[in-house]
Amino acid sequence: MRLSKLEVYKTYPNKEVIRSIGFNLNGLNLVVDKTTDLKQDTGNSVGKSTLIQIIDICLNASGVSKLYKNREAQGENIIIKNLLEENKVQATLEIINGNNKYKFTRSLYSRGPRYFNDIKVKESDYESHLKEVLFNSVEPKPSFRQLISKFVRTDDIQLNNVIYYLTSTSYVVYEAIYFFLLKINSEDIVSERQVYEEKLKKLKNKKEVYDKDSNLPSLDQIEQGILFIESEIKELSEQRSKIDYFEQYKIDMDEKTEINNKIDSIKNQIDLLEFERNTVIQSLEMVKKNKADIDIKRIKEIYQDAKVFNENLNKSFEEVVIFHNKMVDNRYNFINQKLIRLNHELIDLYSLYEQILSEKKELTMDLLDHGLLEKINTINLEIETLSIKKGELLKAKEIQESLKKEIDEVLDFLEKINADVEEDEHLQPINQFNGFFKEYSKKLYGEKYLLYYDSDWREKKDGRPFSIGNLVGSLGTGKQRGLIIAFDLAYLEYIKQIKCTSPDFLIYDQLENTHINQLDTIIDLATKTNSQIIFPILKERISDIDDKVIKEATILELSRNDKFFRV
Repeated sequence: MRLSKLEVYKTYPNKEVIRSIGFNLNGLNLVVDKTTDLKQDTGNSVGKSTLIQIIDICLNASGVSKLYKNREAQGENIIIKNLLEENKVQATLEIINGNNKYKFTRSLYSRGPRYFNDIKVKESDYESHLKEVLFNSVEPKPSFRQLISKFVRTDDIQLNNVIYYLTSTSYVVYEAIYFFLLKINSEDIVSERQVYEEKLKKLKNKKEVYDKDSNLPSLDQIEQGILFIESEIKELSEQRSKIDYFEQYKIDMDEKTEINNKIDSIKNQIDLLEFERNTVIQSLEMVKKNKADIDIKRIKEIYQDAKVFNENLNKSFEEVVIFHNKMVDNRYNFINQKLIRLNHELIDLYSLYEQILSEKKELTMDLLDHGLLEKINTINLEIETLSIKKGELLKAKEIQESLKKEIDEVLDFLEKINADVEEDEHLQPINQFNGFFKEYSKKLYGEKYLLYYDSDWREKKDGRPFSIGNLVGSLGTGKQRGLIIAFDLAYLEYIKQIKCTSPDFLIYDQLENTHINQLDTIIDLATKTNSQIIFPILKERISDIDDKVIKEATILELSRNDKFFRV
């Protein structure tokens, strides 16, 4: 699967092509910034990364604001934003596989439509088409964006991490990603295992909340409490049954008993809902506390430390805090909706409760022995109180047993999946991949690097499924990015050998930080490879490269007088 053409065009008031860029189907594709050495010329303003960003958007990256927001500074390029919005600018990416051609169209303005082969589709269907075309897969997990981000590396995390290139992603997901990419196990097993692994994580987090809540008794305490209450109710019921009724009052007593039973039932429902409501309120308090307890000062120190090593962080500290608070607020609103629903249900039950109490008052009993009636009422009240407490314990028991049952079912399912997979199956694809990885890393650094898989990573503290061997100390930015390219090129060769459908292109941004020696080697490898390598570069960084090579590889030239959007 390779990129054939990208066309960016206005759709309003008439169609007008802004850029039409054809890709070299083999080897190197360069977006060259011809900025001069004049002080007023700045490569950051000509849009040399825009092509990469638009390709990523066509591959269903979220948000088009990156096209007019400055990566290093605050603020927006209003001219470009207005161009995109007012002219309803769209981009169509053509992807080919042999004689087959596929067109994916994204609107470059907010809330614009998506098209697959010129047919308007929903976002979920758009991504499904992308995964089916580029990976020949219809399985839901791993997601298309989790996979394609290894092939299109645009942000700092993707460009500075060989294996773990996604933000806030668990190692369970990474294991699924590489099992999918390396074709370790079948796709349906990989997808199903990821679904259940993620479900297990959520269930365990939920159980942890219950375990830490001092107001919730353990299952053993609940069982003992229920047995005690049942014995008390039995004893009181026996006392009540021994009371000698006069025959003429039995009908009245039966009617009142029926009313009392209704009252008990409704009161029991009310208490169960109150219990659930209290649990929801506690959850709201925990969410508020999590937001209040965030150590702004400590996070800011970590953020400042990170800026020492990477001055080009694409998010400000304030944006990180705002993002955190927004996630907490979303969680708060979700729980609060449940609280609102419970309050409505309680209002209805209380109304019904008052209605039946009124019916009870209409019943009159002229018992000669008023003391007898008082004794019966006292026993009934004790039984009612105990029944309410029993209902609370039964609800707590139901919640915890249901959670435990779900966890056990997921664990049993995962155990069955893992039992069907032979550990030796992990080794052959990884060894096959390492044959290419060693070759490319040696060409770049004179050292052989290997990808390792640890099948016991879940049982280890701070364990992780994959790692790269033969690393000494931390890697500098330039070397790290060179190793990423070696890793990615090795994967393209590997996938060709095993003859599976996969993107046959690599797209990178910000290669200026790569050491010139590695950059020369990267360009040499990209020129000779039977795949597509696409990246923007400042012309001054490749001034020593053969002009013929650069000319053949250049698909787009930009300058201060010829910016990407021509504005």
